[in-house]
Amino acid sequence: MKKHILLLGNGGFFAEHIKNVIKNTTQHRLSCMTRRRCNLLNKTEVDSLLSSELPDIIVNAAAFSGGIIWNQNNCDKIFHDNTLMTLNLLSSASQIQSVEKVISTISSCAYPDINEDIREESIFKGPPNKSIFYFGMQKRNAIIYSMALNKQFPNIKFLCPIINNMYGPYDSFDMDKTKVVMATIKRVVDAKQNNLSEITFLGTGKPTRQFTYVEDAALSILKLIESNTDELLINITTDEETSIAQLVYKVCEIVGYNGKIVWDTTKTDGQMRKSMNSDKAKRVLGFEAKTSLEDGLKKTIDWYLTKAKVN
Repeated sequence: MKKHILLLGNGGFFAEHIKNVIKNTTQHRLSCMTRRRCNLLNKTEVDSLLSSELPDIIVNAAAFSGGIIWNQNNCDKIFHDNTLMTLNLLSSASQIQSVEKVISTISSCAYPDINEDIREESIFKGPPNKSIFYFGMQKRNAIIYSMALNKQFPNIKFLCPIINNMYGPYDSFDMDKTKVVMATIKRVVDAKQNNLSEITFLGTGKPTRQFTYVEDAALSILKLIESNTDELLINITTDEETSIAQLVYKVCEIVGYNGKIVWDTTKTDGQMRKSMNSDKAKRVLGFEAKTSLEDGLKKTIDWYLTKAKVN
């Protein structure tokens, strides 16, 4: 059935891919909102937007975030602004009669720093890693508020897919705000073009992550839009676990950079391992990430070289 979908965060990395997959593969009516159209920090503007749009489904991909160092330097604003945006949107959505479903995209930063196969029920087993504590905790606020609203408003489904370490085309390459994959690509490409003999990376390179290609993640949101599930939390992740060092060397191989890699072990590694279990997504949504890290990196590097006009 054709639905009216309201997408928030338009112009952002993830929202761009969600928009594309909805437009290119469905007949749903899609309205995309940027901060210029509606400031989620302003409750009056949010109320006005939802009252005028009357969406069936809301997808919130808006976020104020950056890399580890940027997050640590902006922890107060990260916690305040992201929490306020979430509270305003979810509160307003609960009062709009047309709304059937609200999907709040959650970063895997919300999970505790535990060295185990992380399932959805692990969410409150401990605090997030200290390197991303405030960003992780404000994402938990979205989960807790969604839990409360599901009890209070049973006719609306408030869902919180937890998405693991996304990367891909349209990601920011602002070094203050980008994440590890795009930061690595930019540094390696720049080093090759500038004939640098070595690159220094922070930490030991030993932490492991599952890097989820953004187009796969966007497809999971479409599956949630069209699913009847009322599961609050569903992990969206690749099953491929990779160390930071393996990521760096793979990017060097694809780019053709042959210089020396130096590890600055005086800097923090962050969480040493974050491995999310994808069984529920496969069972409930029929979703499985299909893009290998090598293929995803090639696509992302190609995008960076063309769209960023660096070659």
